Amino acid sequence: MIQEYFCSLLSAQAQESLHATASHGEVWFLLENHGIWEGKAFEQSDIPGALKNHLSAVVRATPGSRVLMIKSGHGRMASGISFFIVHSRETSSAIYEFTVQRYEEILDLDIQAVLDDSELYRPSLRKEPLYLICTNGKRDPCCAKFGMPVYAAMLAQVGSQVWQSSHVGGHRFAANLVCFPHGLYFGRLTPGNVKQVLDRYQQGKIHLEFYRGRACYPEEVQAAEYHLRRETGELGLEAFTFQDFEQQGEDTWLVRFREAASGRQHQLHIQRELSNLELPQSCLKAETSPLVTYHLLQHSST
Repeated sequence: MIQEYFCSLLSAQAQESLHATASHGEVWFLLENHGIWEGKAFEQSDIPGALKNHLSAVVRATPGSRVLMIKSGHGRMASGISFFIVHSRETSSAIYEFTVQRYEEILDLDIQAVLDDSELYRPSLRKEPLYLICTNGKRDPCCAKFGMPVYAAMLAQVGSQVWQSSHVGGHRFAANLVCFPHGLYFGRLTPGNVKQVLDRYQQGKIHLEFYRGRACYPEEVQAAEYHLRRETGELGLEAFTFQDFEQQGEDTWLVRFREAASGRQHQLHIQRELSNLELPQSCLKAETSPLVTYHLLQHSST
C-alpha cells in the first residue's frame, strides 16, 4: 500500500489545536523491550505470558493506568531490564525504578504496595525525570518519521533520561513527548524546538506553544488549564491546583483552579466546538473525525 499522506502534517496544515489533547492517565507501567513493536506493542510482544496477564490484571484493577513499552539507544538492557512505575498525579508525582534480569522477576514485586507509596519501596524512588518519545511506526508512520529525529536530538541532550516508547496517543501531533513524573504531553516537536521545551520543564515551567495537556486531567480541564495559563501568563508547574469542574450544557463546562501563591480562586467557562473540517484519524485509518477546539467564554477570579 502506498501511503498518500502523513496525518500529522495534515493536522499542522489545518492548524488543529494542540491543547486538551493529552491522553488520560495517572499510573504508568513502563517496561523495557527491544523487540520489534507491532501496532499493539505490549499485547503482541514476546514478553512472557505470565507477566502479560499479570500486568493486564493490574491495569484492569487500577483506574487511569496503562502499560507502555520503552527502549533506548544507550544499551541499558545489557545490564538488566528496566521497569518503571509512575504516579503522574497533580501533587506528589513520583517515579519508582526497578532493574531485573528476567521479566518473570517483576511478578515478585508488590505492585499495589508501590501504588500505595509503601515505605518498603522508598529506596526505589527515582530523582531524575523520564522523557518518552513515541516512535511506534507500526501504530502510525508519523510516530517513527517525526519521533526518531527528536529522540536522537534528546539523546544527545539528556542521555539515558530519554526513551523511545510505544503508542502514547495522538499520532496527529507527532513528534510527541511525555515528561514524567508530571505526565505532561507536548506535540509537534522537532529537533530544532525540543530543547526549548526541555529547558522550560527543567526550570519547573511549561512551554505553552507545544503543550497538549496534563495527563491526570480530563480534556475539559486540560483546556481550562491552557486558557488559564494563557490569560495569566503563569507557566510554573505548581502555580495552580485543580479544584473541580461541572458540565453546564451539552458542550460547556465550568472549571475551577486555585492559585498557589495568592490563594485566589479562578473560574473558567469552557465551550467545545466541532469544526466542519474533518481529518483522517491516522495515517493508517481513512476514517475522518472533526477537529475539536475548546474556547474560553469567561474567566473570573476571587
